[in-house]
Amino acid sequence: MADTEGLRPGGAVRVAPRGRRLAALCGLALLAVPAGARAAAPVPAAPALHATSAAILDERTGVVLWSLHGHRRLPMASTTKMMTALVAMRLTHDRTGMTVTVPPQVKRAYGETLQLQPGDRYTLLQLMEGMLLPSANDAAIAVAVDTAGSERRFVRLMNAEAARLGLVDTHFANPSGLDNPNQYSSAIDLARLGRAAMANPVIRRIVRMHAATIPWPHHSQLVHPPTRLIGNINSLLAQFSGANGVKTGYTSEAMNVAVGSASRQGHSVIAVVMGEPALSLWPDEHQLLRYAFALDAAQAGNPARSVAQVAAPPAIAALPQAHAFPAARRTAAGASPAGPPPAGLAAGAVVALAAAVLAMLRLRRRRRVGAYRVFGPGPLEGD
Repeated sequence: MADTEGLRPGGAVRVAPRGRRLAALCGLALLAVPAGARAAAPVPAAPALHATSAAILDERTGVVLWSLHGHRRLPMASTTKMMTALVAMRLTHDRTGMTVTVPPQVKRAYGETLQLQPGDRYTLLQLMEGMLLPSANDAAIAVAVDTAGSERRFVRLMNAEAARLGLVDTHFANPSGLDNPNQYSSAIDLARLGRAAMANPVIRRIVRMHAATIPWPHHSQLVHPPTRLIGNINSLLAQFSGANGVKTGYTSEAMNVAVGSASRQGHSVIAVVMGEPALSLWPDEHQLLRYAFALDAAQAGNPARSVAQVAAPPAIAALPQAHAFPAARRTAAGASPAGPPPAGLAAGAVVALAAAVLAMLRLRRRRRVGAYRVFGPGPLEGD
């Protein structure tokens, strides 16, 4: 009989001519779906955070992908040291090998310090590592005084640089980040500051280090000169695949603040949280970075949507999907959208057609030889 079907050797299916025609129609229909619609990744849900404010920024373009109270002014703690490092590099033209003599002003430093003593001599690079890895406040003061002549002048330069970078919600009162009513920033500004810092090759190289070795002149060791190992307190580097920076901070007023960065498959993002409780700091940073890369995957799967369109407004969890991924072809009420139907609708129609065709093929096979897999040997699950 011409219109029969059965099993070929090895379990392959022989489909009848009519079945082949139906399958061909199904394949042609699938080809009609835009490539973006077939490959589009699901739109991720907006993150639910414990932070007071947060932001995600695309490092290459500078586009803010998502924010939560992104312009709220809050204490920034030691994330201040990103600006301290940036201004120092601008003042010295990245001459990190220059010698810095520790000034008397370091005696005022408290909190995290390297226990620097006035008159000690370090290279600028060593003090930058001490400032950015263990977040030493005395190292920040030493760098500020040596490169600008005084803390006051250095702080003026910090605020001038903030204005140049367009950080409208930011003001500095000291180079270390200790609490001060006139020292504040916002999540979006910190993300932009982190982007500027990562654009400097010296800073970028330091903040991705897990540890560094610097001199320890007042410690008695058998080796000479005595040295010590200083570690990076940014736990993101060890916890998140692709993490490469930038800076964390904590004070009693600021709570936990973090500016995290990561790169995957050529895409780099910066994620900021401010006013974060200790226990949720790194889980929330992970959430933001995963969300950023998921947004990138969704946008890559649908080229019709730009990065700017794949941005949720500043709001917290349980947002409707339309907020996280605005419609690309929204029209006035009552108007008919121009152009082809939305890709999602076309894809849904084709999937329904394909399912109907396959169901017909399966039904006809059952009548002849029972249940078996269409595209290979073995029974169909649940068939």
